[in-house]
Amino acid sequence: MQNQARMIRDIEANVLMTRHQLGKTALDPRVMDAMRQVPREEFVPPESRGEAFHDGPVYIGYGQTI
Repeated sequence: MQNQARMIRDIEANVLMTRHQLGKTALDPRVMDAMRQVPREEFVPPESRGEAFHDGPVYIGYGQTI
């Protein structure tokens, strides 16, 4: 999925840009695998589906985000 691949690239780029603060150059491969596998669009309200793969919090209702 193109949006999901873009989100993964954005996350990897952000980790590299903040590596000095994070103390690492990559996230745990298990986390990245989960990010690739979980269909995020199924966990957001229909009106937010366009934002499901945004590299940031997405409101899912009840004062919660993913």
